[in-house]
Amino acid sequence: MLKEVKLTKSYQEADLNEIKKIRETSQQVIWFKDRLEEETNRAKAFERSVNNLSRNLQQKMEDIHIFERRVKSLHEENKEEIESQESFYKDQIKILEARVKELDEKMKELGPAMANLHTPYQYNSNLSIEEDSNLKNGKLPSNSNED
Repeated sequence: MLKEVKLTKSYQEADLNEIKKIRETSQQVIWFKDRLEEETNRAKAFERSVNNLSRNLQQKMEDIHIFERRVKSLHEENKEEIESQESFYKDQIKILEARVKELDEKMKELGPAMANLHTPYQYNSNLSIEEDSNLKNGKLPSNSNED
């Protein structure tokens, strides 16, 4: 009977050890299951974040393409406007040059009679140094020299 008690105790200990191992394994399975659920939730959160970032990036890229097209269009409009203005001013210069040439020819025809006339743009050498300085400073000459 003593042998039976010892065998029963060793079976009970073996059973208890087996139950203990099963309980530990069960706790590990529960821990891994919880960990897996946490990681799955994190992965889903990252996936949503990546999807949001991808949509935002795609929208920004579309905005950039729209902006680039608009800048290109404005550049072309400005280029055309500048070319138009350049052409206009070149034409105006040609007209003015022709007018100056025409006036020069008329001056030559009028001859020496026009040489003694002073225009407002000619330098008057009859002015004193002080009067000349006043003219440069925007003051009109006084009538004191004309008596």
